[in-house]
Parts: sequence; C-alpha cells; structure tokens
Amino acid sequence: MALSLALSLALSLALSLALSLALSLALSLALSLALSLALSLALSLVRIEQMASSQRNASASTWRGHPSLLVNRLFHADLSRSISRKVLNFGAGQ
Repeated sequence: MALSLALSLALSLALSLALSLALSLALSLALSLALSLALSLALSLVRIEQMASSQRNASASTWRGHPSLLVNRLFHADLSRSISRKVLNFGAGQ
C-alpha cells in the first residue's frame, strides 16, 4: 500500500512537472513569436515612413530646383484628368 501510494505520488509529481514545463515552454515560445512579429512590423512601418518622407523631400527639392519639372508634372496631371473625363463621359454615353 505504501509502495502504491509512493508510486502514485511520484507519477503525479512527474506528470505535473512535465505539464508545467510544456505549458511554460509553449507560453514562452508564443510570447517570443508575438514580440518578434510586433517588432518586425514596427520596424517595417518605420522604414516605410522614412522612405515616403525621403521621397516627399526629394520631390519637393526637385521641384524647387527645377521649375520646368513642376510645370511638366502639372501638365501631365491635367492631361491625365482630361483623359479620365473623356473616358468616363464616353462610358456614360453608352
């Protein structure tokens, strides 16, 4: 009887320890993965914002330095709007 009780206690303790270790490992892995993904996403967003800011600054300085480029850009934007209007009007007429 004492041997059975000791074996039962040892088995219960071993299972408890194994379950605790498995849960701890799974939780640690999940937390590590979540933090890694969050950090990666944050760094990607920072890089995207830096690239967009750099491009905005480059565009602004290009237009300041070369007014003909600004006029050219505005002309193409106007031409693009004109073509879009014609296409929409053509589609609405049918």
